[in-house]
Amino acid sequence: MKVMPVQWQGEGRLRSSGRLMRSLLLLLNLVLLLVMVWLWRNTPPAVSVKKTPEVQASLLELPASPLRSLSLANYQEVLVRPIFWSERRAQESASPVESATPSPPLAFVLIGVVTSPQSQYALLGKTGSAEVIKAQPGDVVEGWELETMTADSVSLSRSGEQRQILLNEDRSKEH
Repeated sequence: MKVMPVQWQGEGRLRSSGRLMRSLLLLLNLVLLLVMVWLWRNTPPAVSVKKTPEVQASLLELPASPLRSLSLANYQEVLVRPIFWSERRAQESASPVESATPSPPLAFVLIGVVTSPQSQYALLGKTGSAEVIKAQPGDVVEGWELETMTADSVSLSRSGEQRQILLNEDRSKEH
């Protein structure tokens, strides 16, 4: 038996098919690049908010939020009672009579609080007049005793009733 050497012809075909694949991939990349450039150039420009005055006008006409008129004292209960607490319950009102008759508004507003190393006093303005009252903790103003002061509020008490006046409380109700 005679063995004849056989030469494999597939190696030449592999080289030519590899070149063909590289050429096809290069052509595909070129087509994709051309499509991306065409899309980039034909994309419409972005619309600026400054060019549309009706959008700006609608932003200015939003209704005032009722939450802006609330003082920080309204949120003190939330801070005291954590939300994710198993014993959290709704606060019970003291009596139906107290909730039915709201207390009258104070006859003065807080204009400013002055603190220095020597003294600390609040400037209270009487509503409806230009009179300004200078009061320190412990002073009584129209039956209300000034108990404590912070940089933006004062606490008052009269016959067991507690009130707190914030510095910008009257201005926030006007807006």
